[in-house]
Amino acid sequence: MMKFAGTLVAALALSGCAAGSGTNPFSTESTEEIAEKAANSTIPEELANNLEAASYSEAGGTPTLQIYTTLDGAALIDTYTRTPSLDVGPYIAFTKQQSNLQRHFTGFGKISDDPDNTVRAMVVGDGGQFGTFYAGGAYERSGDYVRPEGAGLVSYTGRYVAVTNLNGNSVVFSGAVPDELRADQTARLEGTILINADFNAGVVNGGISDRVFTDYPTYTGLPRLDLDAAPIDANGEFFGTTSVDTQVKGNWGGIFGGDGATAVAGVVQAKEWGGSTTLTNEEEYGIFVLSRCGVSGEGALCAEE
Repeated sequence: MMKFAGTLVAALALSGCAAGSGTNPFSTESTEEIAEKAANSTIPEELANNLEAASYSEAGGTPTLQIYTTLDGAALIDTYTRTPSLDVGPYIAFTKQQSNLQRHFTGFGKISDDPDNTVRAMVVGDGGQFGTFYAGGAYERSGDYVRPEGAGLVSYTGRYVAVTNLNGNSVVFSGAVPDELRADQTARLEGTILINADFNAGVVNGGISDRVFTDYPTYTGLPRLDLDAAPIDANGEFFGTTSVDTQVKGNWGGIFGGDGATAVAGVVQAKEWGGSTTLTNEEEYGIFVLSRCGVSGEGALCAEE
């Protein structure tokens, strides 16, 4: 059903004509602005992986996702196709494949739904070709961050989406390229995420449950992925490990935004999850963009507060 692909040497700009209010503070950025962002990035290498910078906007009602890297010292930007059929919950999907001989990439982006739309996250990856998987994620904030005063423990919950190094089945590839040489579409993975932040102690942790492959909803056995406790710095950023049954499986990190930390966005990386699956060498790069419980865009589980 799935085969191992294996770690983006391409740059992508994804655009399309889907939902978006056009009033968001994040605007479409120039190549120069994205390159400057890459030079000043504070996203840990473990999460950015093959990406140097990324940008997602909904300016003018048109979602646009730009992902930047360099190849032989030259900056590359490519245009992706909006692909609504691959959307996962609130996460907007795009795809790109130069030709039947080239890698097939899937990207996702989202801007937070808190009152000031303060944070965003982006992720992209292929399903593998020639035993190698290219992927990475990014996140950022627009405007200020003010920690909640006297709030103590605060919750954020909603949906999670990831690209993996396993091949999906939602894209039909044409042509006569042999299966062993053909690029794969990434198998999308999704789940329910809950993040708890203690701003008095300056610590954040969480977990992702109900993890399932979007392309293979009947494939079971994926374990809960824990987002281990990580310190929150003065800028509202954090970085820590991911684990399954206390065994470290990767890393996660992100950034809070807004007056009162009204939203959080970040990237999750994990590999070789174990559980009751028969998978080997599996790996994911995912994103979350969540509103704080009690503000606009809060997740359904916030009703349990």
